[in-house]
Amino acid sequence: MCGARMRLVAMLVISASTLVAAQTKELPPAPLPAQIITAKRVFVSNGGEDSHFKPLGLRRSYNQFYAGMKEWGHYDLATSPSDADVVLEISLQNQLDKYGNSLEIVPVLRLAILDPKSHTILWVFTEELEAGRFYIVGGHQSEKFDKAMNRIVADVKGLVEPAPSAK
Repeated sequence: MCGARMRLVAMLVISASTLVAAQTKELPPAPLPAQIITAKRVFVSNGGEDSHFKPLGLRRSYNQFYAGMKEWGHYDLATSPSDADVVLEISLQNQLDKYGNSLEIVPVLRLAILDPKSHTILWVFTEELEAGRFYIVGGHQSEKFDKAMNRIVADVKGLVEPAPSAK
């Protein structure tokens, strides 16, 4: 009986290690949605801002993201979603995240890339500004916002620009 138990335990250990190895195996990257890869014209949409962010300025996330896309120059900026290949919807919102034993307000910039015909979300990026009471904290709110916006713009660039080839 002891030998049978040992074989069973050995089989379980081997099966478990095989399962873990299969789960950690690196998967090939999934394809990006075709609209994101082929897009030439984009419409920048204002997804809104949580009212706690009024001190940062009305429509700041929209204005600053639009300026970032224009400066990059990769896309033609459409004036209507019906004229665009994809819609880039930027928003500034609060979410609750658990830190230790407490829930804290975490302000995030959220960028959703949508298909203008089906309104299907093709891709989403979020970038945290800072955990905690962002809208109460002093004068570096603007700097934290700018850094998060730079990361959102970099996220889009990193998604659509080909990675430099390794030599």
